[in-house]
Amino acid sequence: MESLLSKFGIKQIRNFAYNPNVAITDTSPIIRSSTSEKAKLEIAQFGLIPSWAKDSKEGAKYYNARSETVDSLKVYAEAYEQRRCVIPVLGFYEWKTLDSKTKIPYEIHRKDGGLMSLAGIWGVKEINKEKIYSFSIITGEPSDFTKPLHDRTPIILSDPLGWIENGGKSYFSHPDDGELAISRRNTALNNAKNKDPSLIDAPFEDLQSQSSLF
Repeated sequence: MESLLSKFGIKQIRNFAYNPNVAITDTSPIIRSSTSEKAKLEIAQFGLIPSWAKDSKEGAKYYNARSETVDSLKVYAEAYEQRRCVIPVLGFYEWKTLDSKTKIPYEIHRKDGGLMSLAGIWGVKEINKEKIYSFSIITGEPSDFTKPLHDRTPIILSDPLGWIENGGKSYFSHPDDGELAISRRNTALNNAKNKDPSLIDAPFEDLQSQSSLF
């Protein structure tokens, strides 16, 4: 995290509890910036709270912004132009159904175990005299590597600093898939209440070796 923060000139490291199973309306660290502020590390709710919301729960509807329409939909457009963010993660999950009952989570992560920077937008809303920061992850078409899991994928940034400072959809191109791996994870992830890393972590299994699933 320190090396990523240093790219943005952020020196203050805030302590936060590691959450390996971030669900909608959970909080997570983001690196946020705007046209009037330098980059800052913030703890924000997953799910962008729109300007017209009277309750933070409204953000549960706006957790993913499609790259094709993030600049045109009312709920996202202003943030896209003025309030971009980077979401640092060790990985993100997609699920594959093996039969009518069993969903198996897979994690997309870097082979070297390093952080990935996801593209996002953020906002801040005062509700009951409390300032609540929130964010959406921007998603796009999957690469050939992630397509077997889902028809959408979070945008992984090759140039997170450029995205924050300049914006624009040119930053939405896929990074080198050769840096990524897909690993099977414990079905404990299927319950959003499970946050214990020791419960969730499972031995890595390359998705390619599970070709019968596809």
